[in-house]
Amino acid sequence: MFLIFITLIFLVGCGEQYLYEVPIEVHIENKTGLAVDRDRLYFGTINPVRSSSSTRTVNVTNHADVTNVFVFEISGQVKEWASVNPEKVSLQPGESIGVEVSLFPTNDVVYGKYSGKLEARYS
Repeated sequence: MFLIFITLIFLVGCGEQYLYEVPIEVHIENKTGLAVDRDRLYFGTINPVRSSSSTRTVNVTNHADVTNVFVFEISGQVKEWASVNPEKVSLQPGESIGVEVSLFPTNDVVYGKYSGKLEARYS
């Protein structure tokens, strides 16, 4: 399992709902590879026969002056074999947490390039 950290900074106003999206990219092939990008969650190449999963960690910090609730969800082509943990968290001003995004492609996933998004809703 590879672990890469990406830091997201949330600047939040009071009483409004916000959405921040982080692109996700992965290649499913008969080999395993790794790539690192700071502007997206790039999982490189996953061999579903050899690798049971791949995980990336996004560091989320509440830079607002108020407590905010963050809700995380995966969308797009990777949604069926992706998970995010935690799915919901309340952060005090200045508090941070690591949010894990994992991909678990099954053996029947067709080789190719897949994309999705980590959606972070907060208010």
